[in-house]
Amino acid sequence: AHYYGGEAYYQLKQYDSALTHFDKVLGSGWSDFTEPSAQRAATIAYTQGNYTASGRYYAQLRNIAESKNELAVAYRGMMFSADRMSDGLAANYADTLLTLPEIDEEMKTEAMLIKGNAAIRKENFEEAASLLQQAATSKNIETAAEAQYQMARLPLLQKKTTAAESAVTEAIRATSGSSYWNTKCYLLMADVFIAEKDYFNAKATLQSIIRNEKNENLRQDA
Repeated sequence: AHYYGGEAYYQLKQYDSALTHFDKVLGSGWSDFTEPSAQRAATIAYTQGNYTASGRYYAQLRNIAESKNELAVAYRGMMFSADRMSDGLAANYADTLLTLPEIDEEMKTEAMLIKGNAAIRKENFEEAASLLQQAATSKNIETAAEAQYQMARLPLLQKKTTAAESAVTEAIRATSGSSYWNTKCYLLMADVFIAEKDYFNAKATLQSIIRNEKNENLRQDA
């Protein structure tokens, strides 16, 4: 009853109510409903930006997964949740995901993206560039766009402002299919202008984002 209640609320997009029911299932011992409840709960938590909770739900899914596909979904979710929290375990989960049999190319490029992000945090910029170039070949628009954005950050992180401006210009072109990452690239361009002490163009870029961007988090960043 709790599983079907959770599923009904999920379809109605009343996610907090859905999560309450799925938590009841997950706290009641193993059943045929445990695995789908863990996956739904993880999806809700991740979408809401609660990456600590989503990581925990995906770990539960890993522990009860009955198929190779579900195991891959669990490690993928753990990997992304850890990455969004800048957790050092993200690269470890990516490595484990890559060892699983029969994962598709999309998951492989996602793992390269997460490993690239981890390399950036360790300031291993050459390694990051190599990994992100592989991720940028993904057929998934969002994965490829995030990889392009992260590659554009590398020169700026190394204080190579001339190279950074060129890299960000290319990233803006390459991320045109993703509204979110394209705006992130414009925010990055503002950072480049600030590093160059070109405050006029930095301000103009940020004001344009504030006027036109619908994503409130990006507007707040601007």
